[in-house]
Amino acid sequence: MYLSDFALSGGKVYVLRQDNALVTLDAKSGQVLDEMPISGPEPDLQQDYWVAAQPPYLLMFFGNTSELMAFRMP
Repeated sequence: MYLSDFALSGGKVYVLRQDNALVTLDAKSGQVLDEMPISGPEPDLQQDYWVAAQPPYLLMFFGNTSELMAFRMP
């Protein structure tokens, strides 16, 4: 189950999944290209979670801890 909005960049869709994984999908086929586990507490589904792409960075916000993470896109 996906719990965040999504970000589209470079033909890829980025979304946070309920098990604390950042999932990268192919924008055309929907096929999973990559999964990256994110350490942290279990998500609280009442909180806000989002992903934003601002190349060369990918930003993620975790509502249950109010943390903002930034990763450099490959």
